[in-house]
Amino acid sequence: MRPILSIVMPARNDNYMGNSNWRLENALNFLAIELDKLNKLKDVEVIIVDWGSKVPLHTVLALNEKADSIARFILVSDSVINTIKIDSDFPAVIAANVGIRRALGNYIALSPADILFTKKFFEKLFDILEGGHDVGTPTDKSLFVFSRKDIPTHITDQNLSISDLSKYIAENGEKILAIPLSPYYLTPAS
Repeated sequence: MRPILSIVMPARNDNYMGNSNWRLENALNFLAIELDKLNKLKDVEVIIVDWGSKVPLHTVLALNEKADSIARFILVSDSVINTIKIDSDFPAVIAANVGIRRALGNYIALSPADILFTKKFFEKLFDILEGGHDVGTPTDKSLFVFSRKDIPTHITDQNLSISDLSKYIAENGEKILAIPLSPYYLTPAS
């Protein structure tokens, strides 16, 4: 059965900002747990575009069973990267397009590889995608842009467990201000 939603996450095993693998692993595990609460695992695929990792991400991440069931890794080799690289070692837009071209969902979301999507977010999103909320235009002709809230680095630097991250979000999520959306699609997620 075709998924309703494909989430594309460009990533690489490069220790970006000190704990990129921990952030990706927890993003995937958290996402799967939240989807499972809504009985939506079958409706979502997550495509991780592994951009030139010397050690592939799928070999180093400890995914829970639910995350493993919805995650698909696409490895992009250095030989391919060297033919298309222009001005960056990690051109996120090109990496995103690799995943988008392989997405199977009716809808595609592009996300950084460290976003914690909550049950509340998915409830609202699926309400829109499944026609429960009229947005004034056909959803298949729409670009949705979402703001996000950043968990402070002094919290993420602690490499908390999923349960501790969930607790932190439950206790502090409403207090954290959303990053404002900027004009011209300069946005944190779409």
